[in-house]
Amino acid sequence: MAFGASGGAIGVIVLTLGAIVLDGAVPVSLVMSQRELFAAHPEQRARLNGLFMAVFFVGGALGASIGVWAFETQGWLGVTVAGAAGPAAALTLHLISTARLSTTIVGGTSK
Repeated sequence: MAFGASGGAIGVIVLTLGAIVLDGAVPVSLVMSQRELFAAHPEQRARLNGLFMAVFFVGGALGASIGVWAFETQGWLGVTVAGAAGPAAALTLHLISTARLSTTIVGGTSK
């Protein structure tokens, strides 16, 4: 998406392809997250879905606000860096939690 700032036909094509991928990834992320949540606690689906959608909405609003701020202060590069920071932080936390789980001792042996 950072190449979208370069302008010209290449910039527009890359920006369009990035928007299409992003537009497809958001619903996939939503459905996969709900699937995991409902599988963990099937008896509380309605309550969890309400809470999940509220957090999803607040996250989207916060992301849009950060995106506007990044564009106003840093331009398009700031938007792409800000947009990549959230998933990078999530991936880092996931890798840390996975590493901790693999070293947890269960029943006298490591997992």
